[in-house]
Amino acid sequence: MKDEKLLSKWILGELSPEEEKLFKKSVEYSQYAKIWDALPEVATPPQLGLDDELKRFWKERNARPQSKVVRLTWSRQLVGIAASLLLIGIFSYLLFQNSFTQTEDMVVSASHVPIYLPDSSTVVLNKGSKVAYSEEGWAENRSVSLEGEGFFVVKKGSTFDVMTTNGRVTVLGTSFNVKQQRDFLRVVCYEGRVRVKTANHNVELSAGKGFQLVEESTTSFDLSPGQNPDWMDGKSSFLKTPLYVVLAELETQYDISVETNGVNLESTFTGSFPNDNLKIAIEAISTPSGYHFQINNNKVLITREGE
Repeated sequence: MKDEKLLSKWILGELSPEEEKLFKKSVEYSQYAKIWDALPEVATPPQLGLDDELKRFWKERNARPQSKVVRLTWSRQLVGIAASLLLIGIFSYLLFQNSFTQTEDMVVSASHVPIYLPDSSTVVLNKGSKVAYSEEGWAENRSVSLEGEGFFVVKKGSTFDVMTTNGRVTVLGTSFNVKQQRDFLRVVCYEGRVRVKTANHNVELSAGKGFQLVEESTTSFDLSPGQNPDWMDGKSSFLKTPLYVVLAELETQYDISVETNGVNLESTFTGSFPNDNLKIAIEAISTPSGYHFQINNNKVLITREGE
C-alpha cells in the first residue's frame, strides 16, 4: 500500500502489471516520470561494471601486505537496494521542492491543534497532513499548499488559495474542508462560499455543499450546514470513495501497513470508521464487501473469501 514500495519496484523494473496500472494512476506518477527523464541533465552517474570493480578491488587489495584479514561479503541485491534508496531520496526531495516552492514555513500537525495563518485565519490538520505557506511573502502570494486534509476557518474579509496537486480552492470568506490524496479531491463548504478549480472543472460551493473528484469522475452532494468534519470528532467518513483512498486513510490514522489479496481497490465505499479502535474500523470497511482480515501487530491483511 505504501507509495515508497511501488516507487522502489518501479525504479528497479519489478512492478507487476496490476501494480504498474495502479502506480500510473497516482498523481505523483507524472511528476516521478518527469524527474526520471530529467535526471541525466541534473547529474550523470559514472558507469560502473560491478564485476570489473570487484576484480579491481581484490587485485589492489591482494597486492598490498596485510597484517589483518577482514572478510567482506558483497551482494548484488545490497547494491540494488542502496541504489533504489538513493533514487527514492532524490525523487522525494525533488518532488517536495516542486510542491512547496517559494514557501518558508512548514507546519505538520497530528494533534488537531489550530494553526494560525498570517491573516489570522486558522487551519486544523488531520493526522499525517501538512501545510506550507510563505509568511514574509503573504501579501504578494496569498496561498497555502496542502497535503492531506485540513479544515479552514477564514477570517472575515480575507481571501487566499489552497493549492493541492488535484486543484485549487479559492476562499471567498468561509469555513471549509479539503481532502487531497493521489487522484482524489474532496471539498466541503460549511459556511460562506468557496470556488474549486481543477484541470477540467470550475465549481462554486455554498454552505452545505460538497464536491468530490476521482480521476475525471465528479460527485456533488449536500450536508447539514454549520457542522464540523467528522474527523475532528474522531471518525473518518466517506461517500462513494475508492477503497484505496479509504485504506490509505486507515493506514494514516493507525500508523499501520495494509496489504490486500483479491480485493478490488477501485470499488467504492460509503460509510465511516472510528479513529480509536482498529478492529472496529477494519470491520466497518471489510464486512459490507464480505472481506476477511487479519491483524498482526502493525500489519493488516485484507482478503476476499477463498483467497
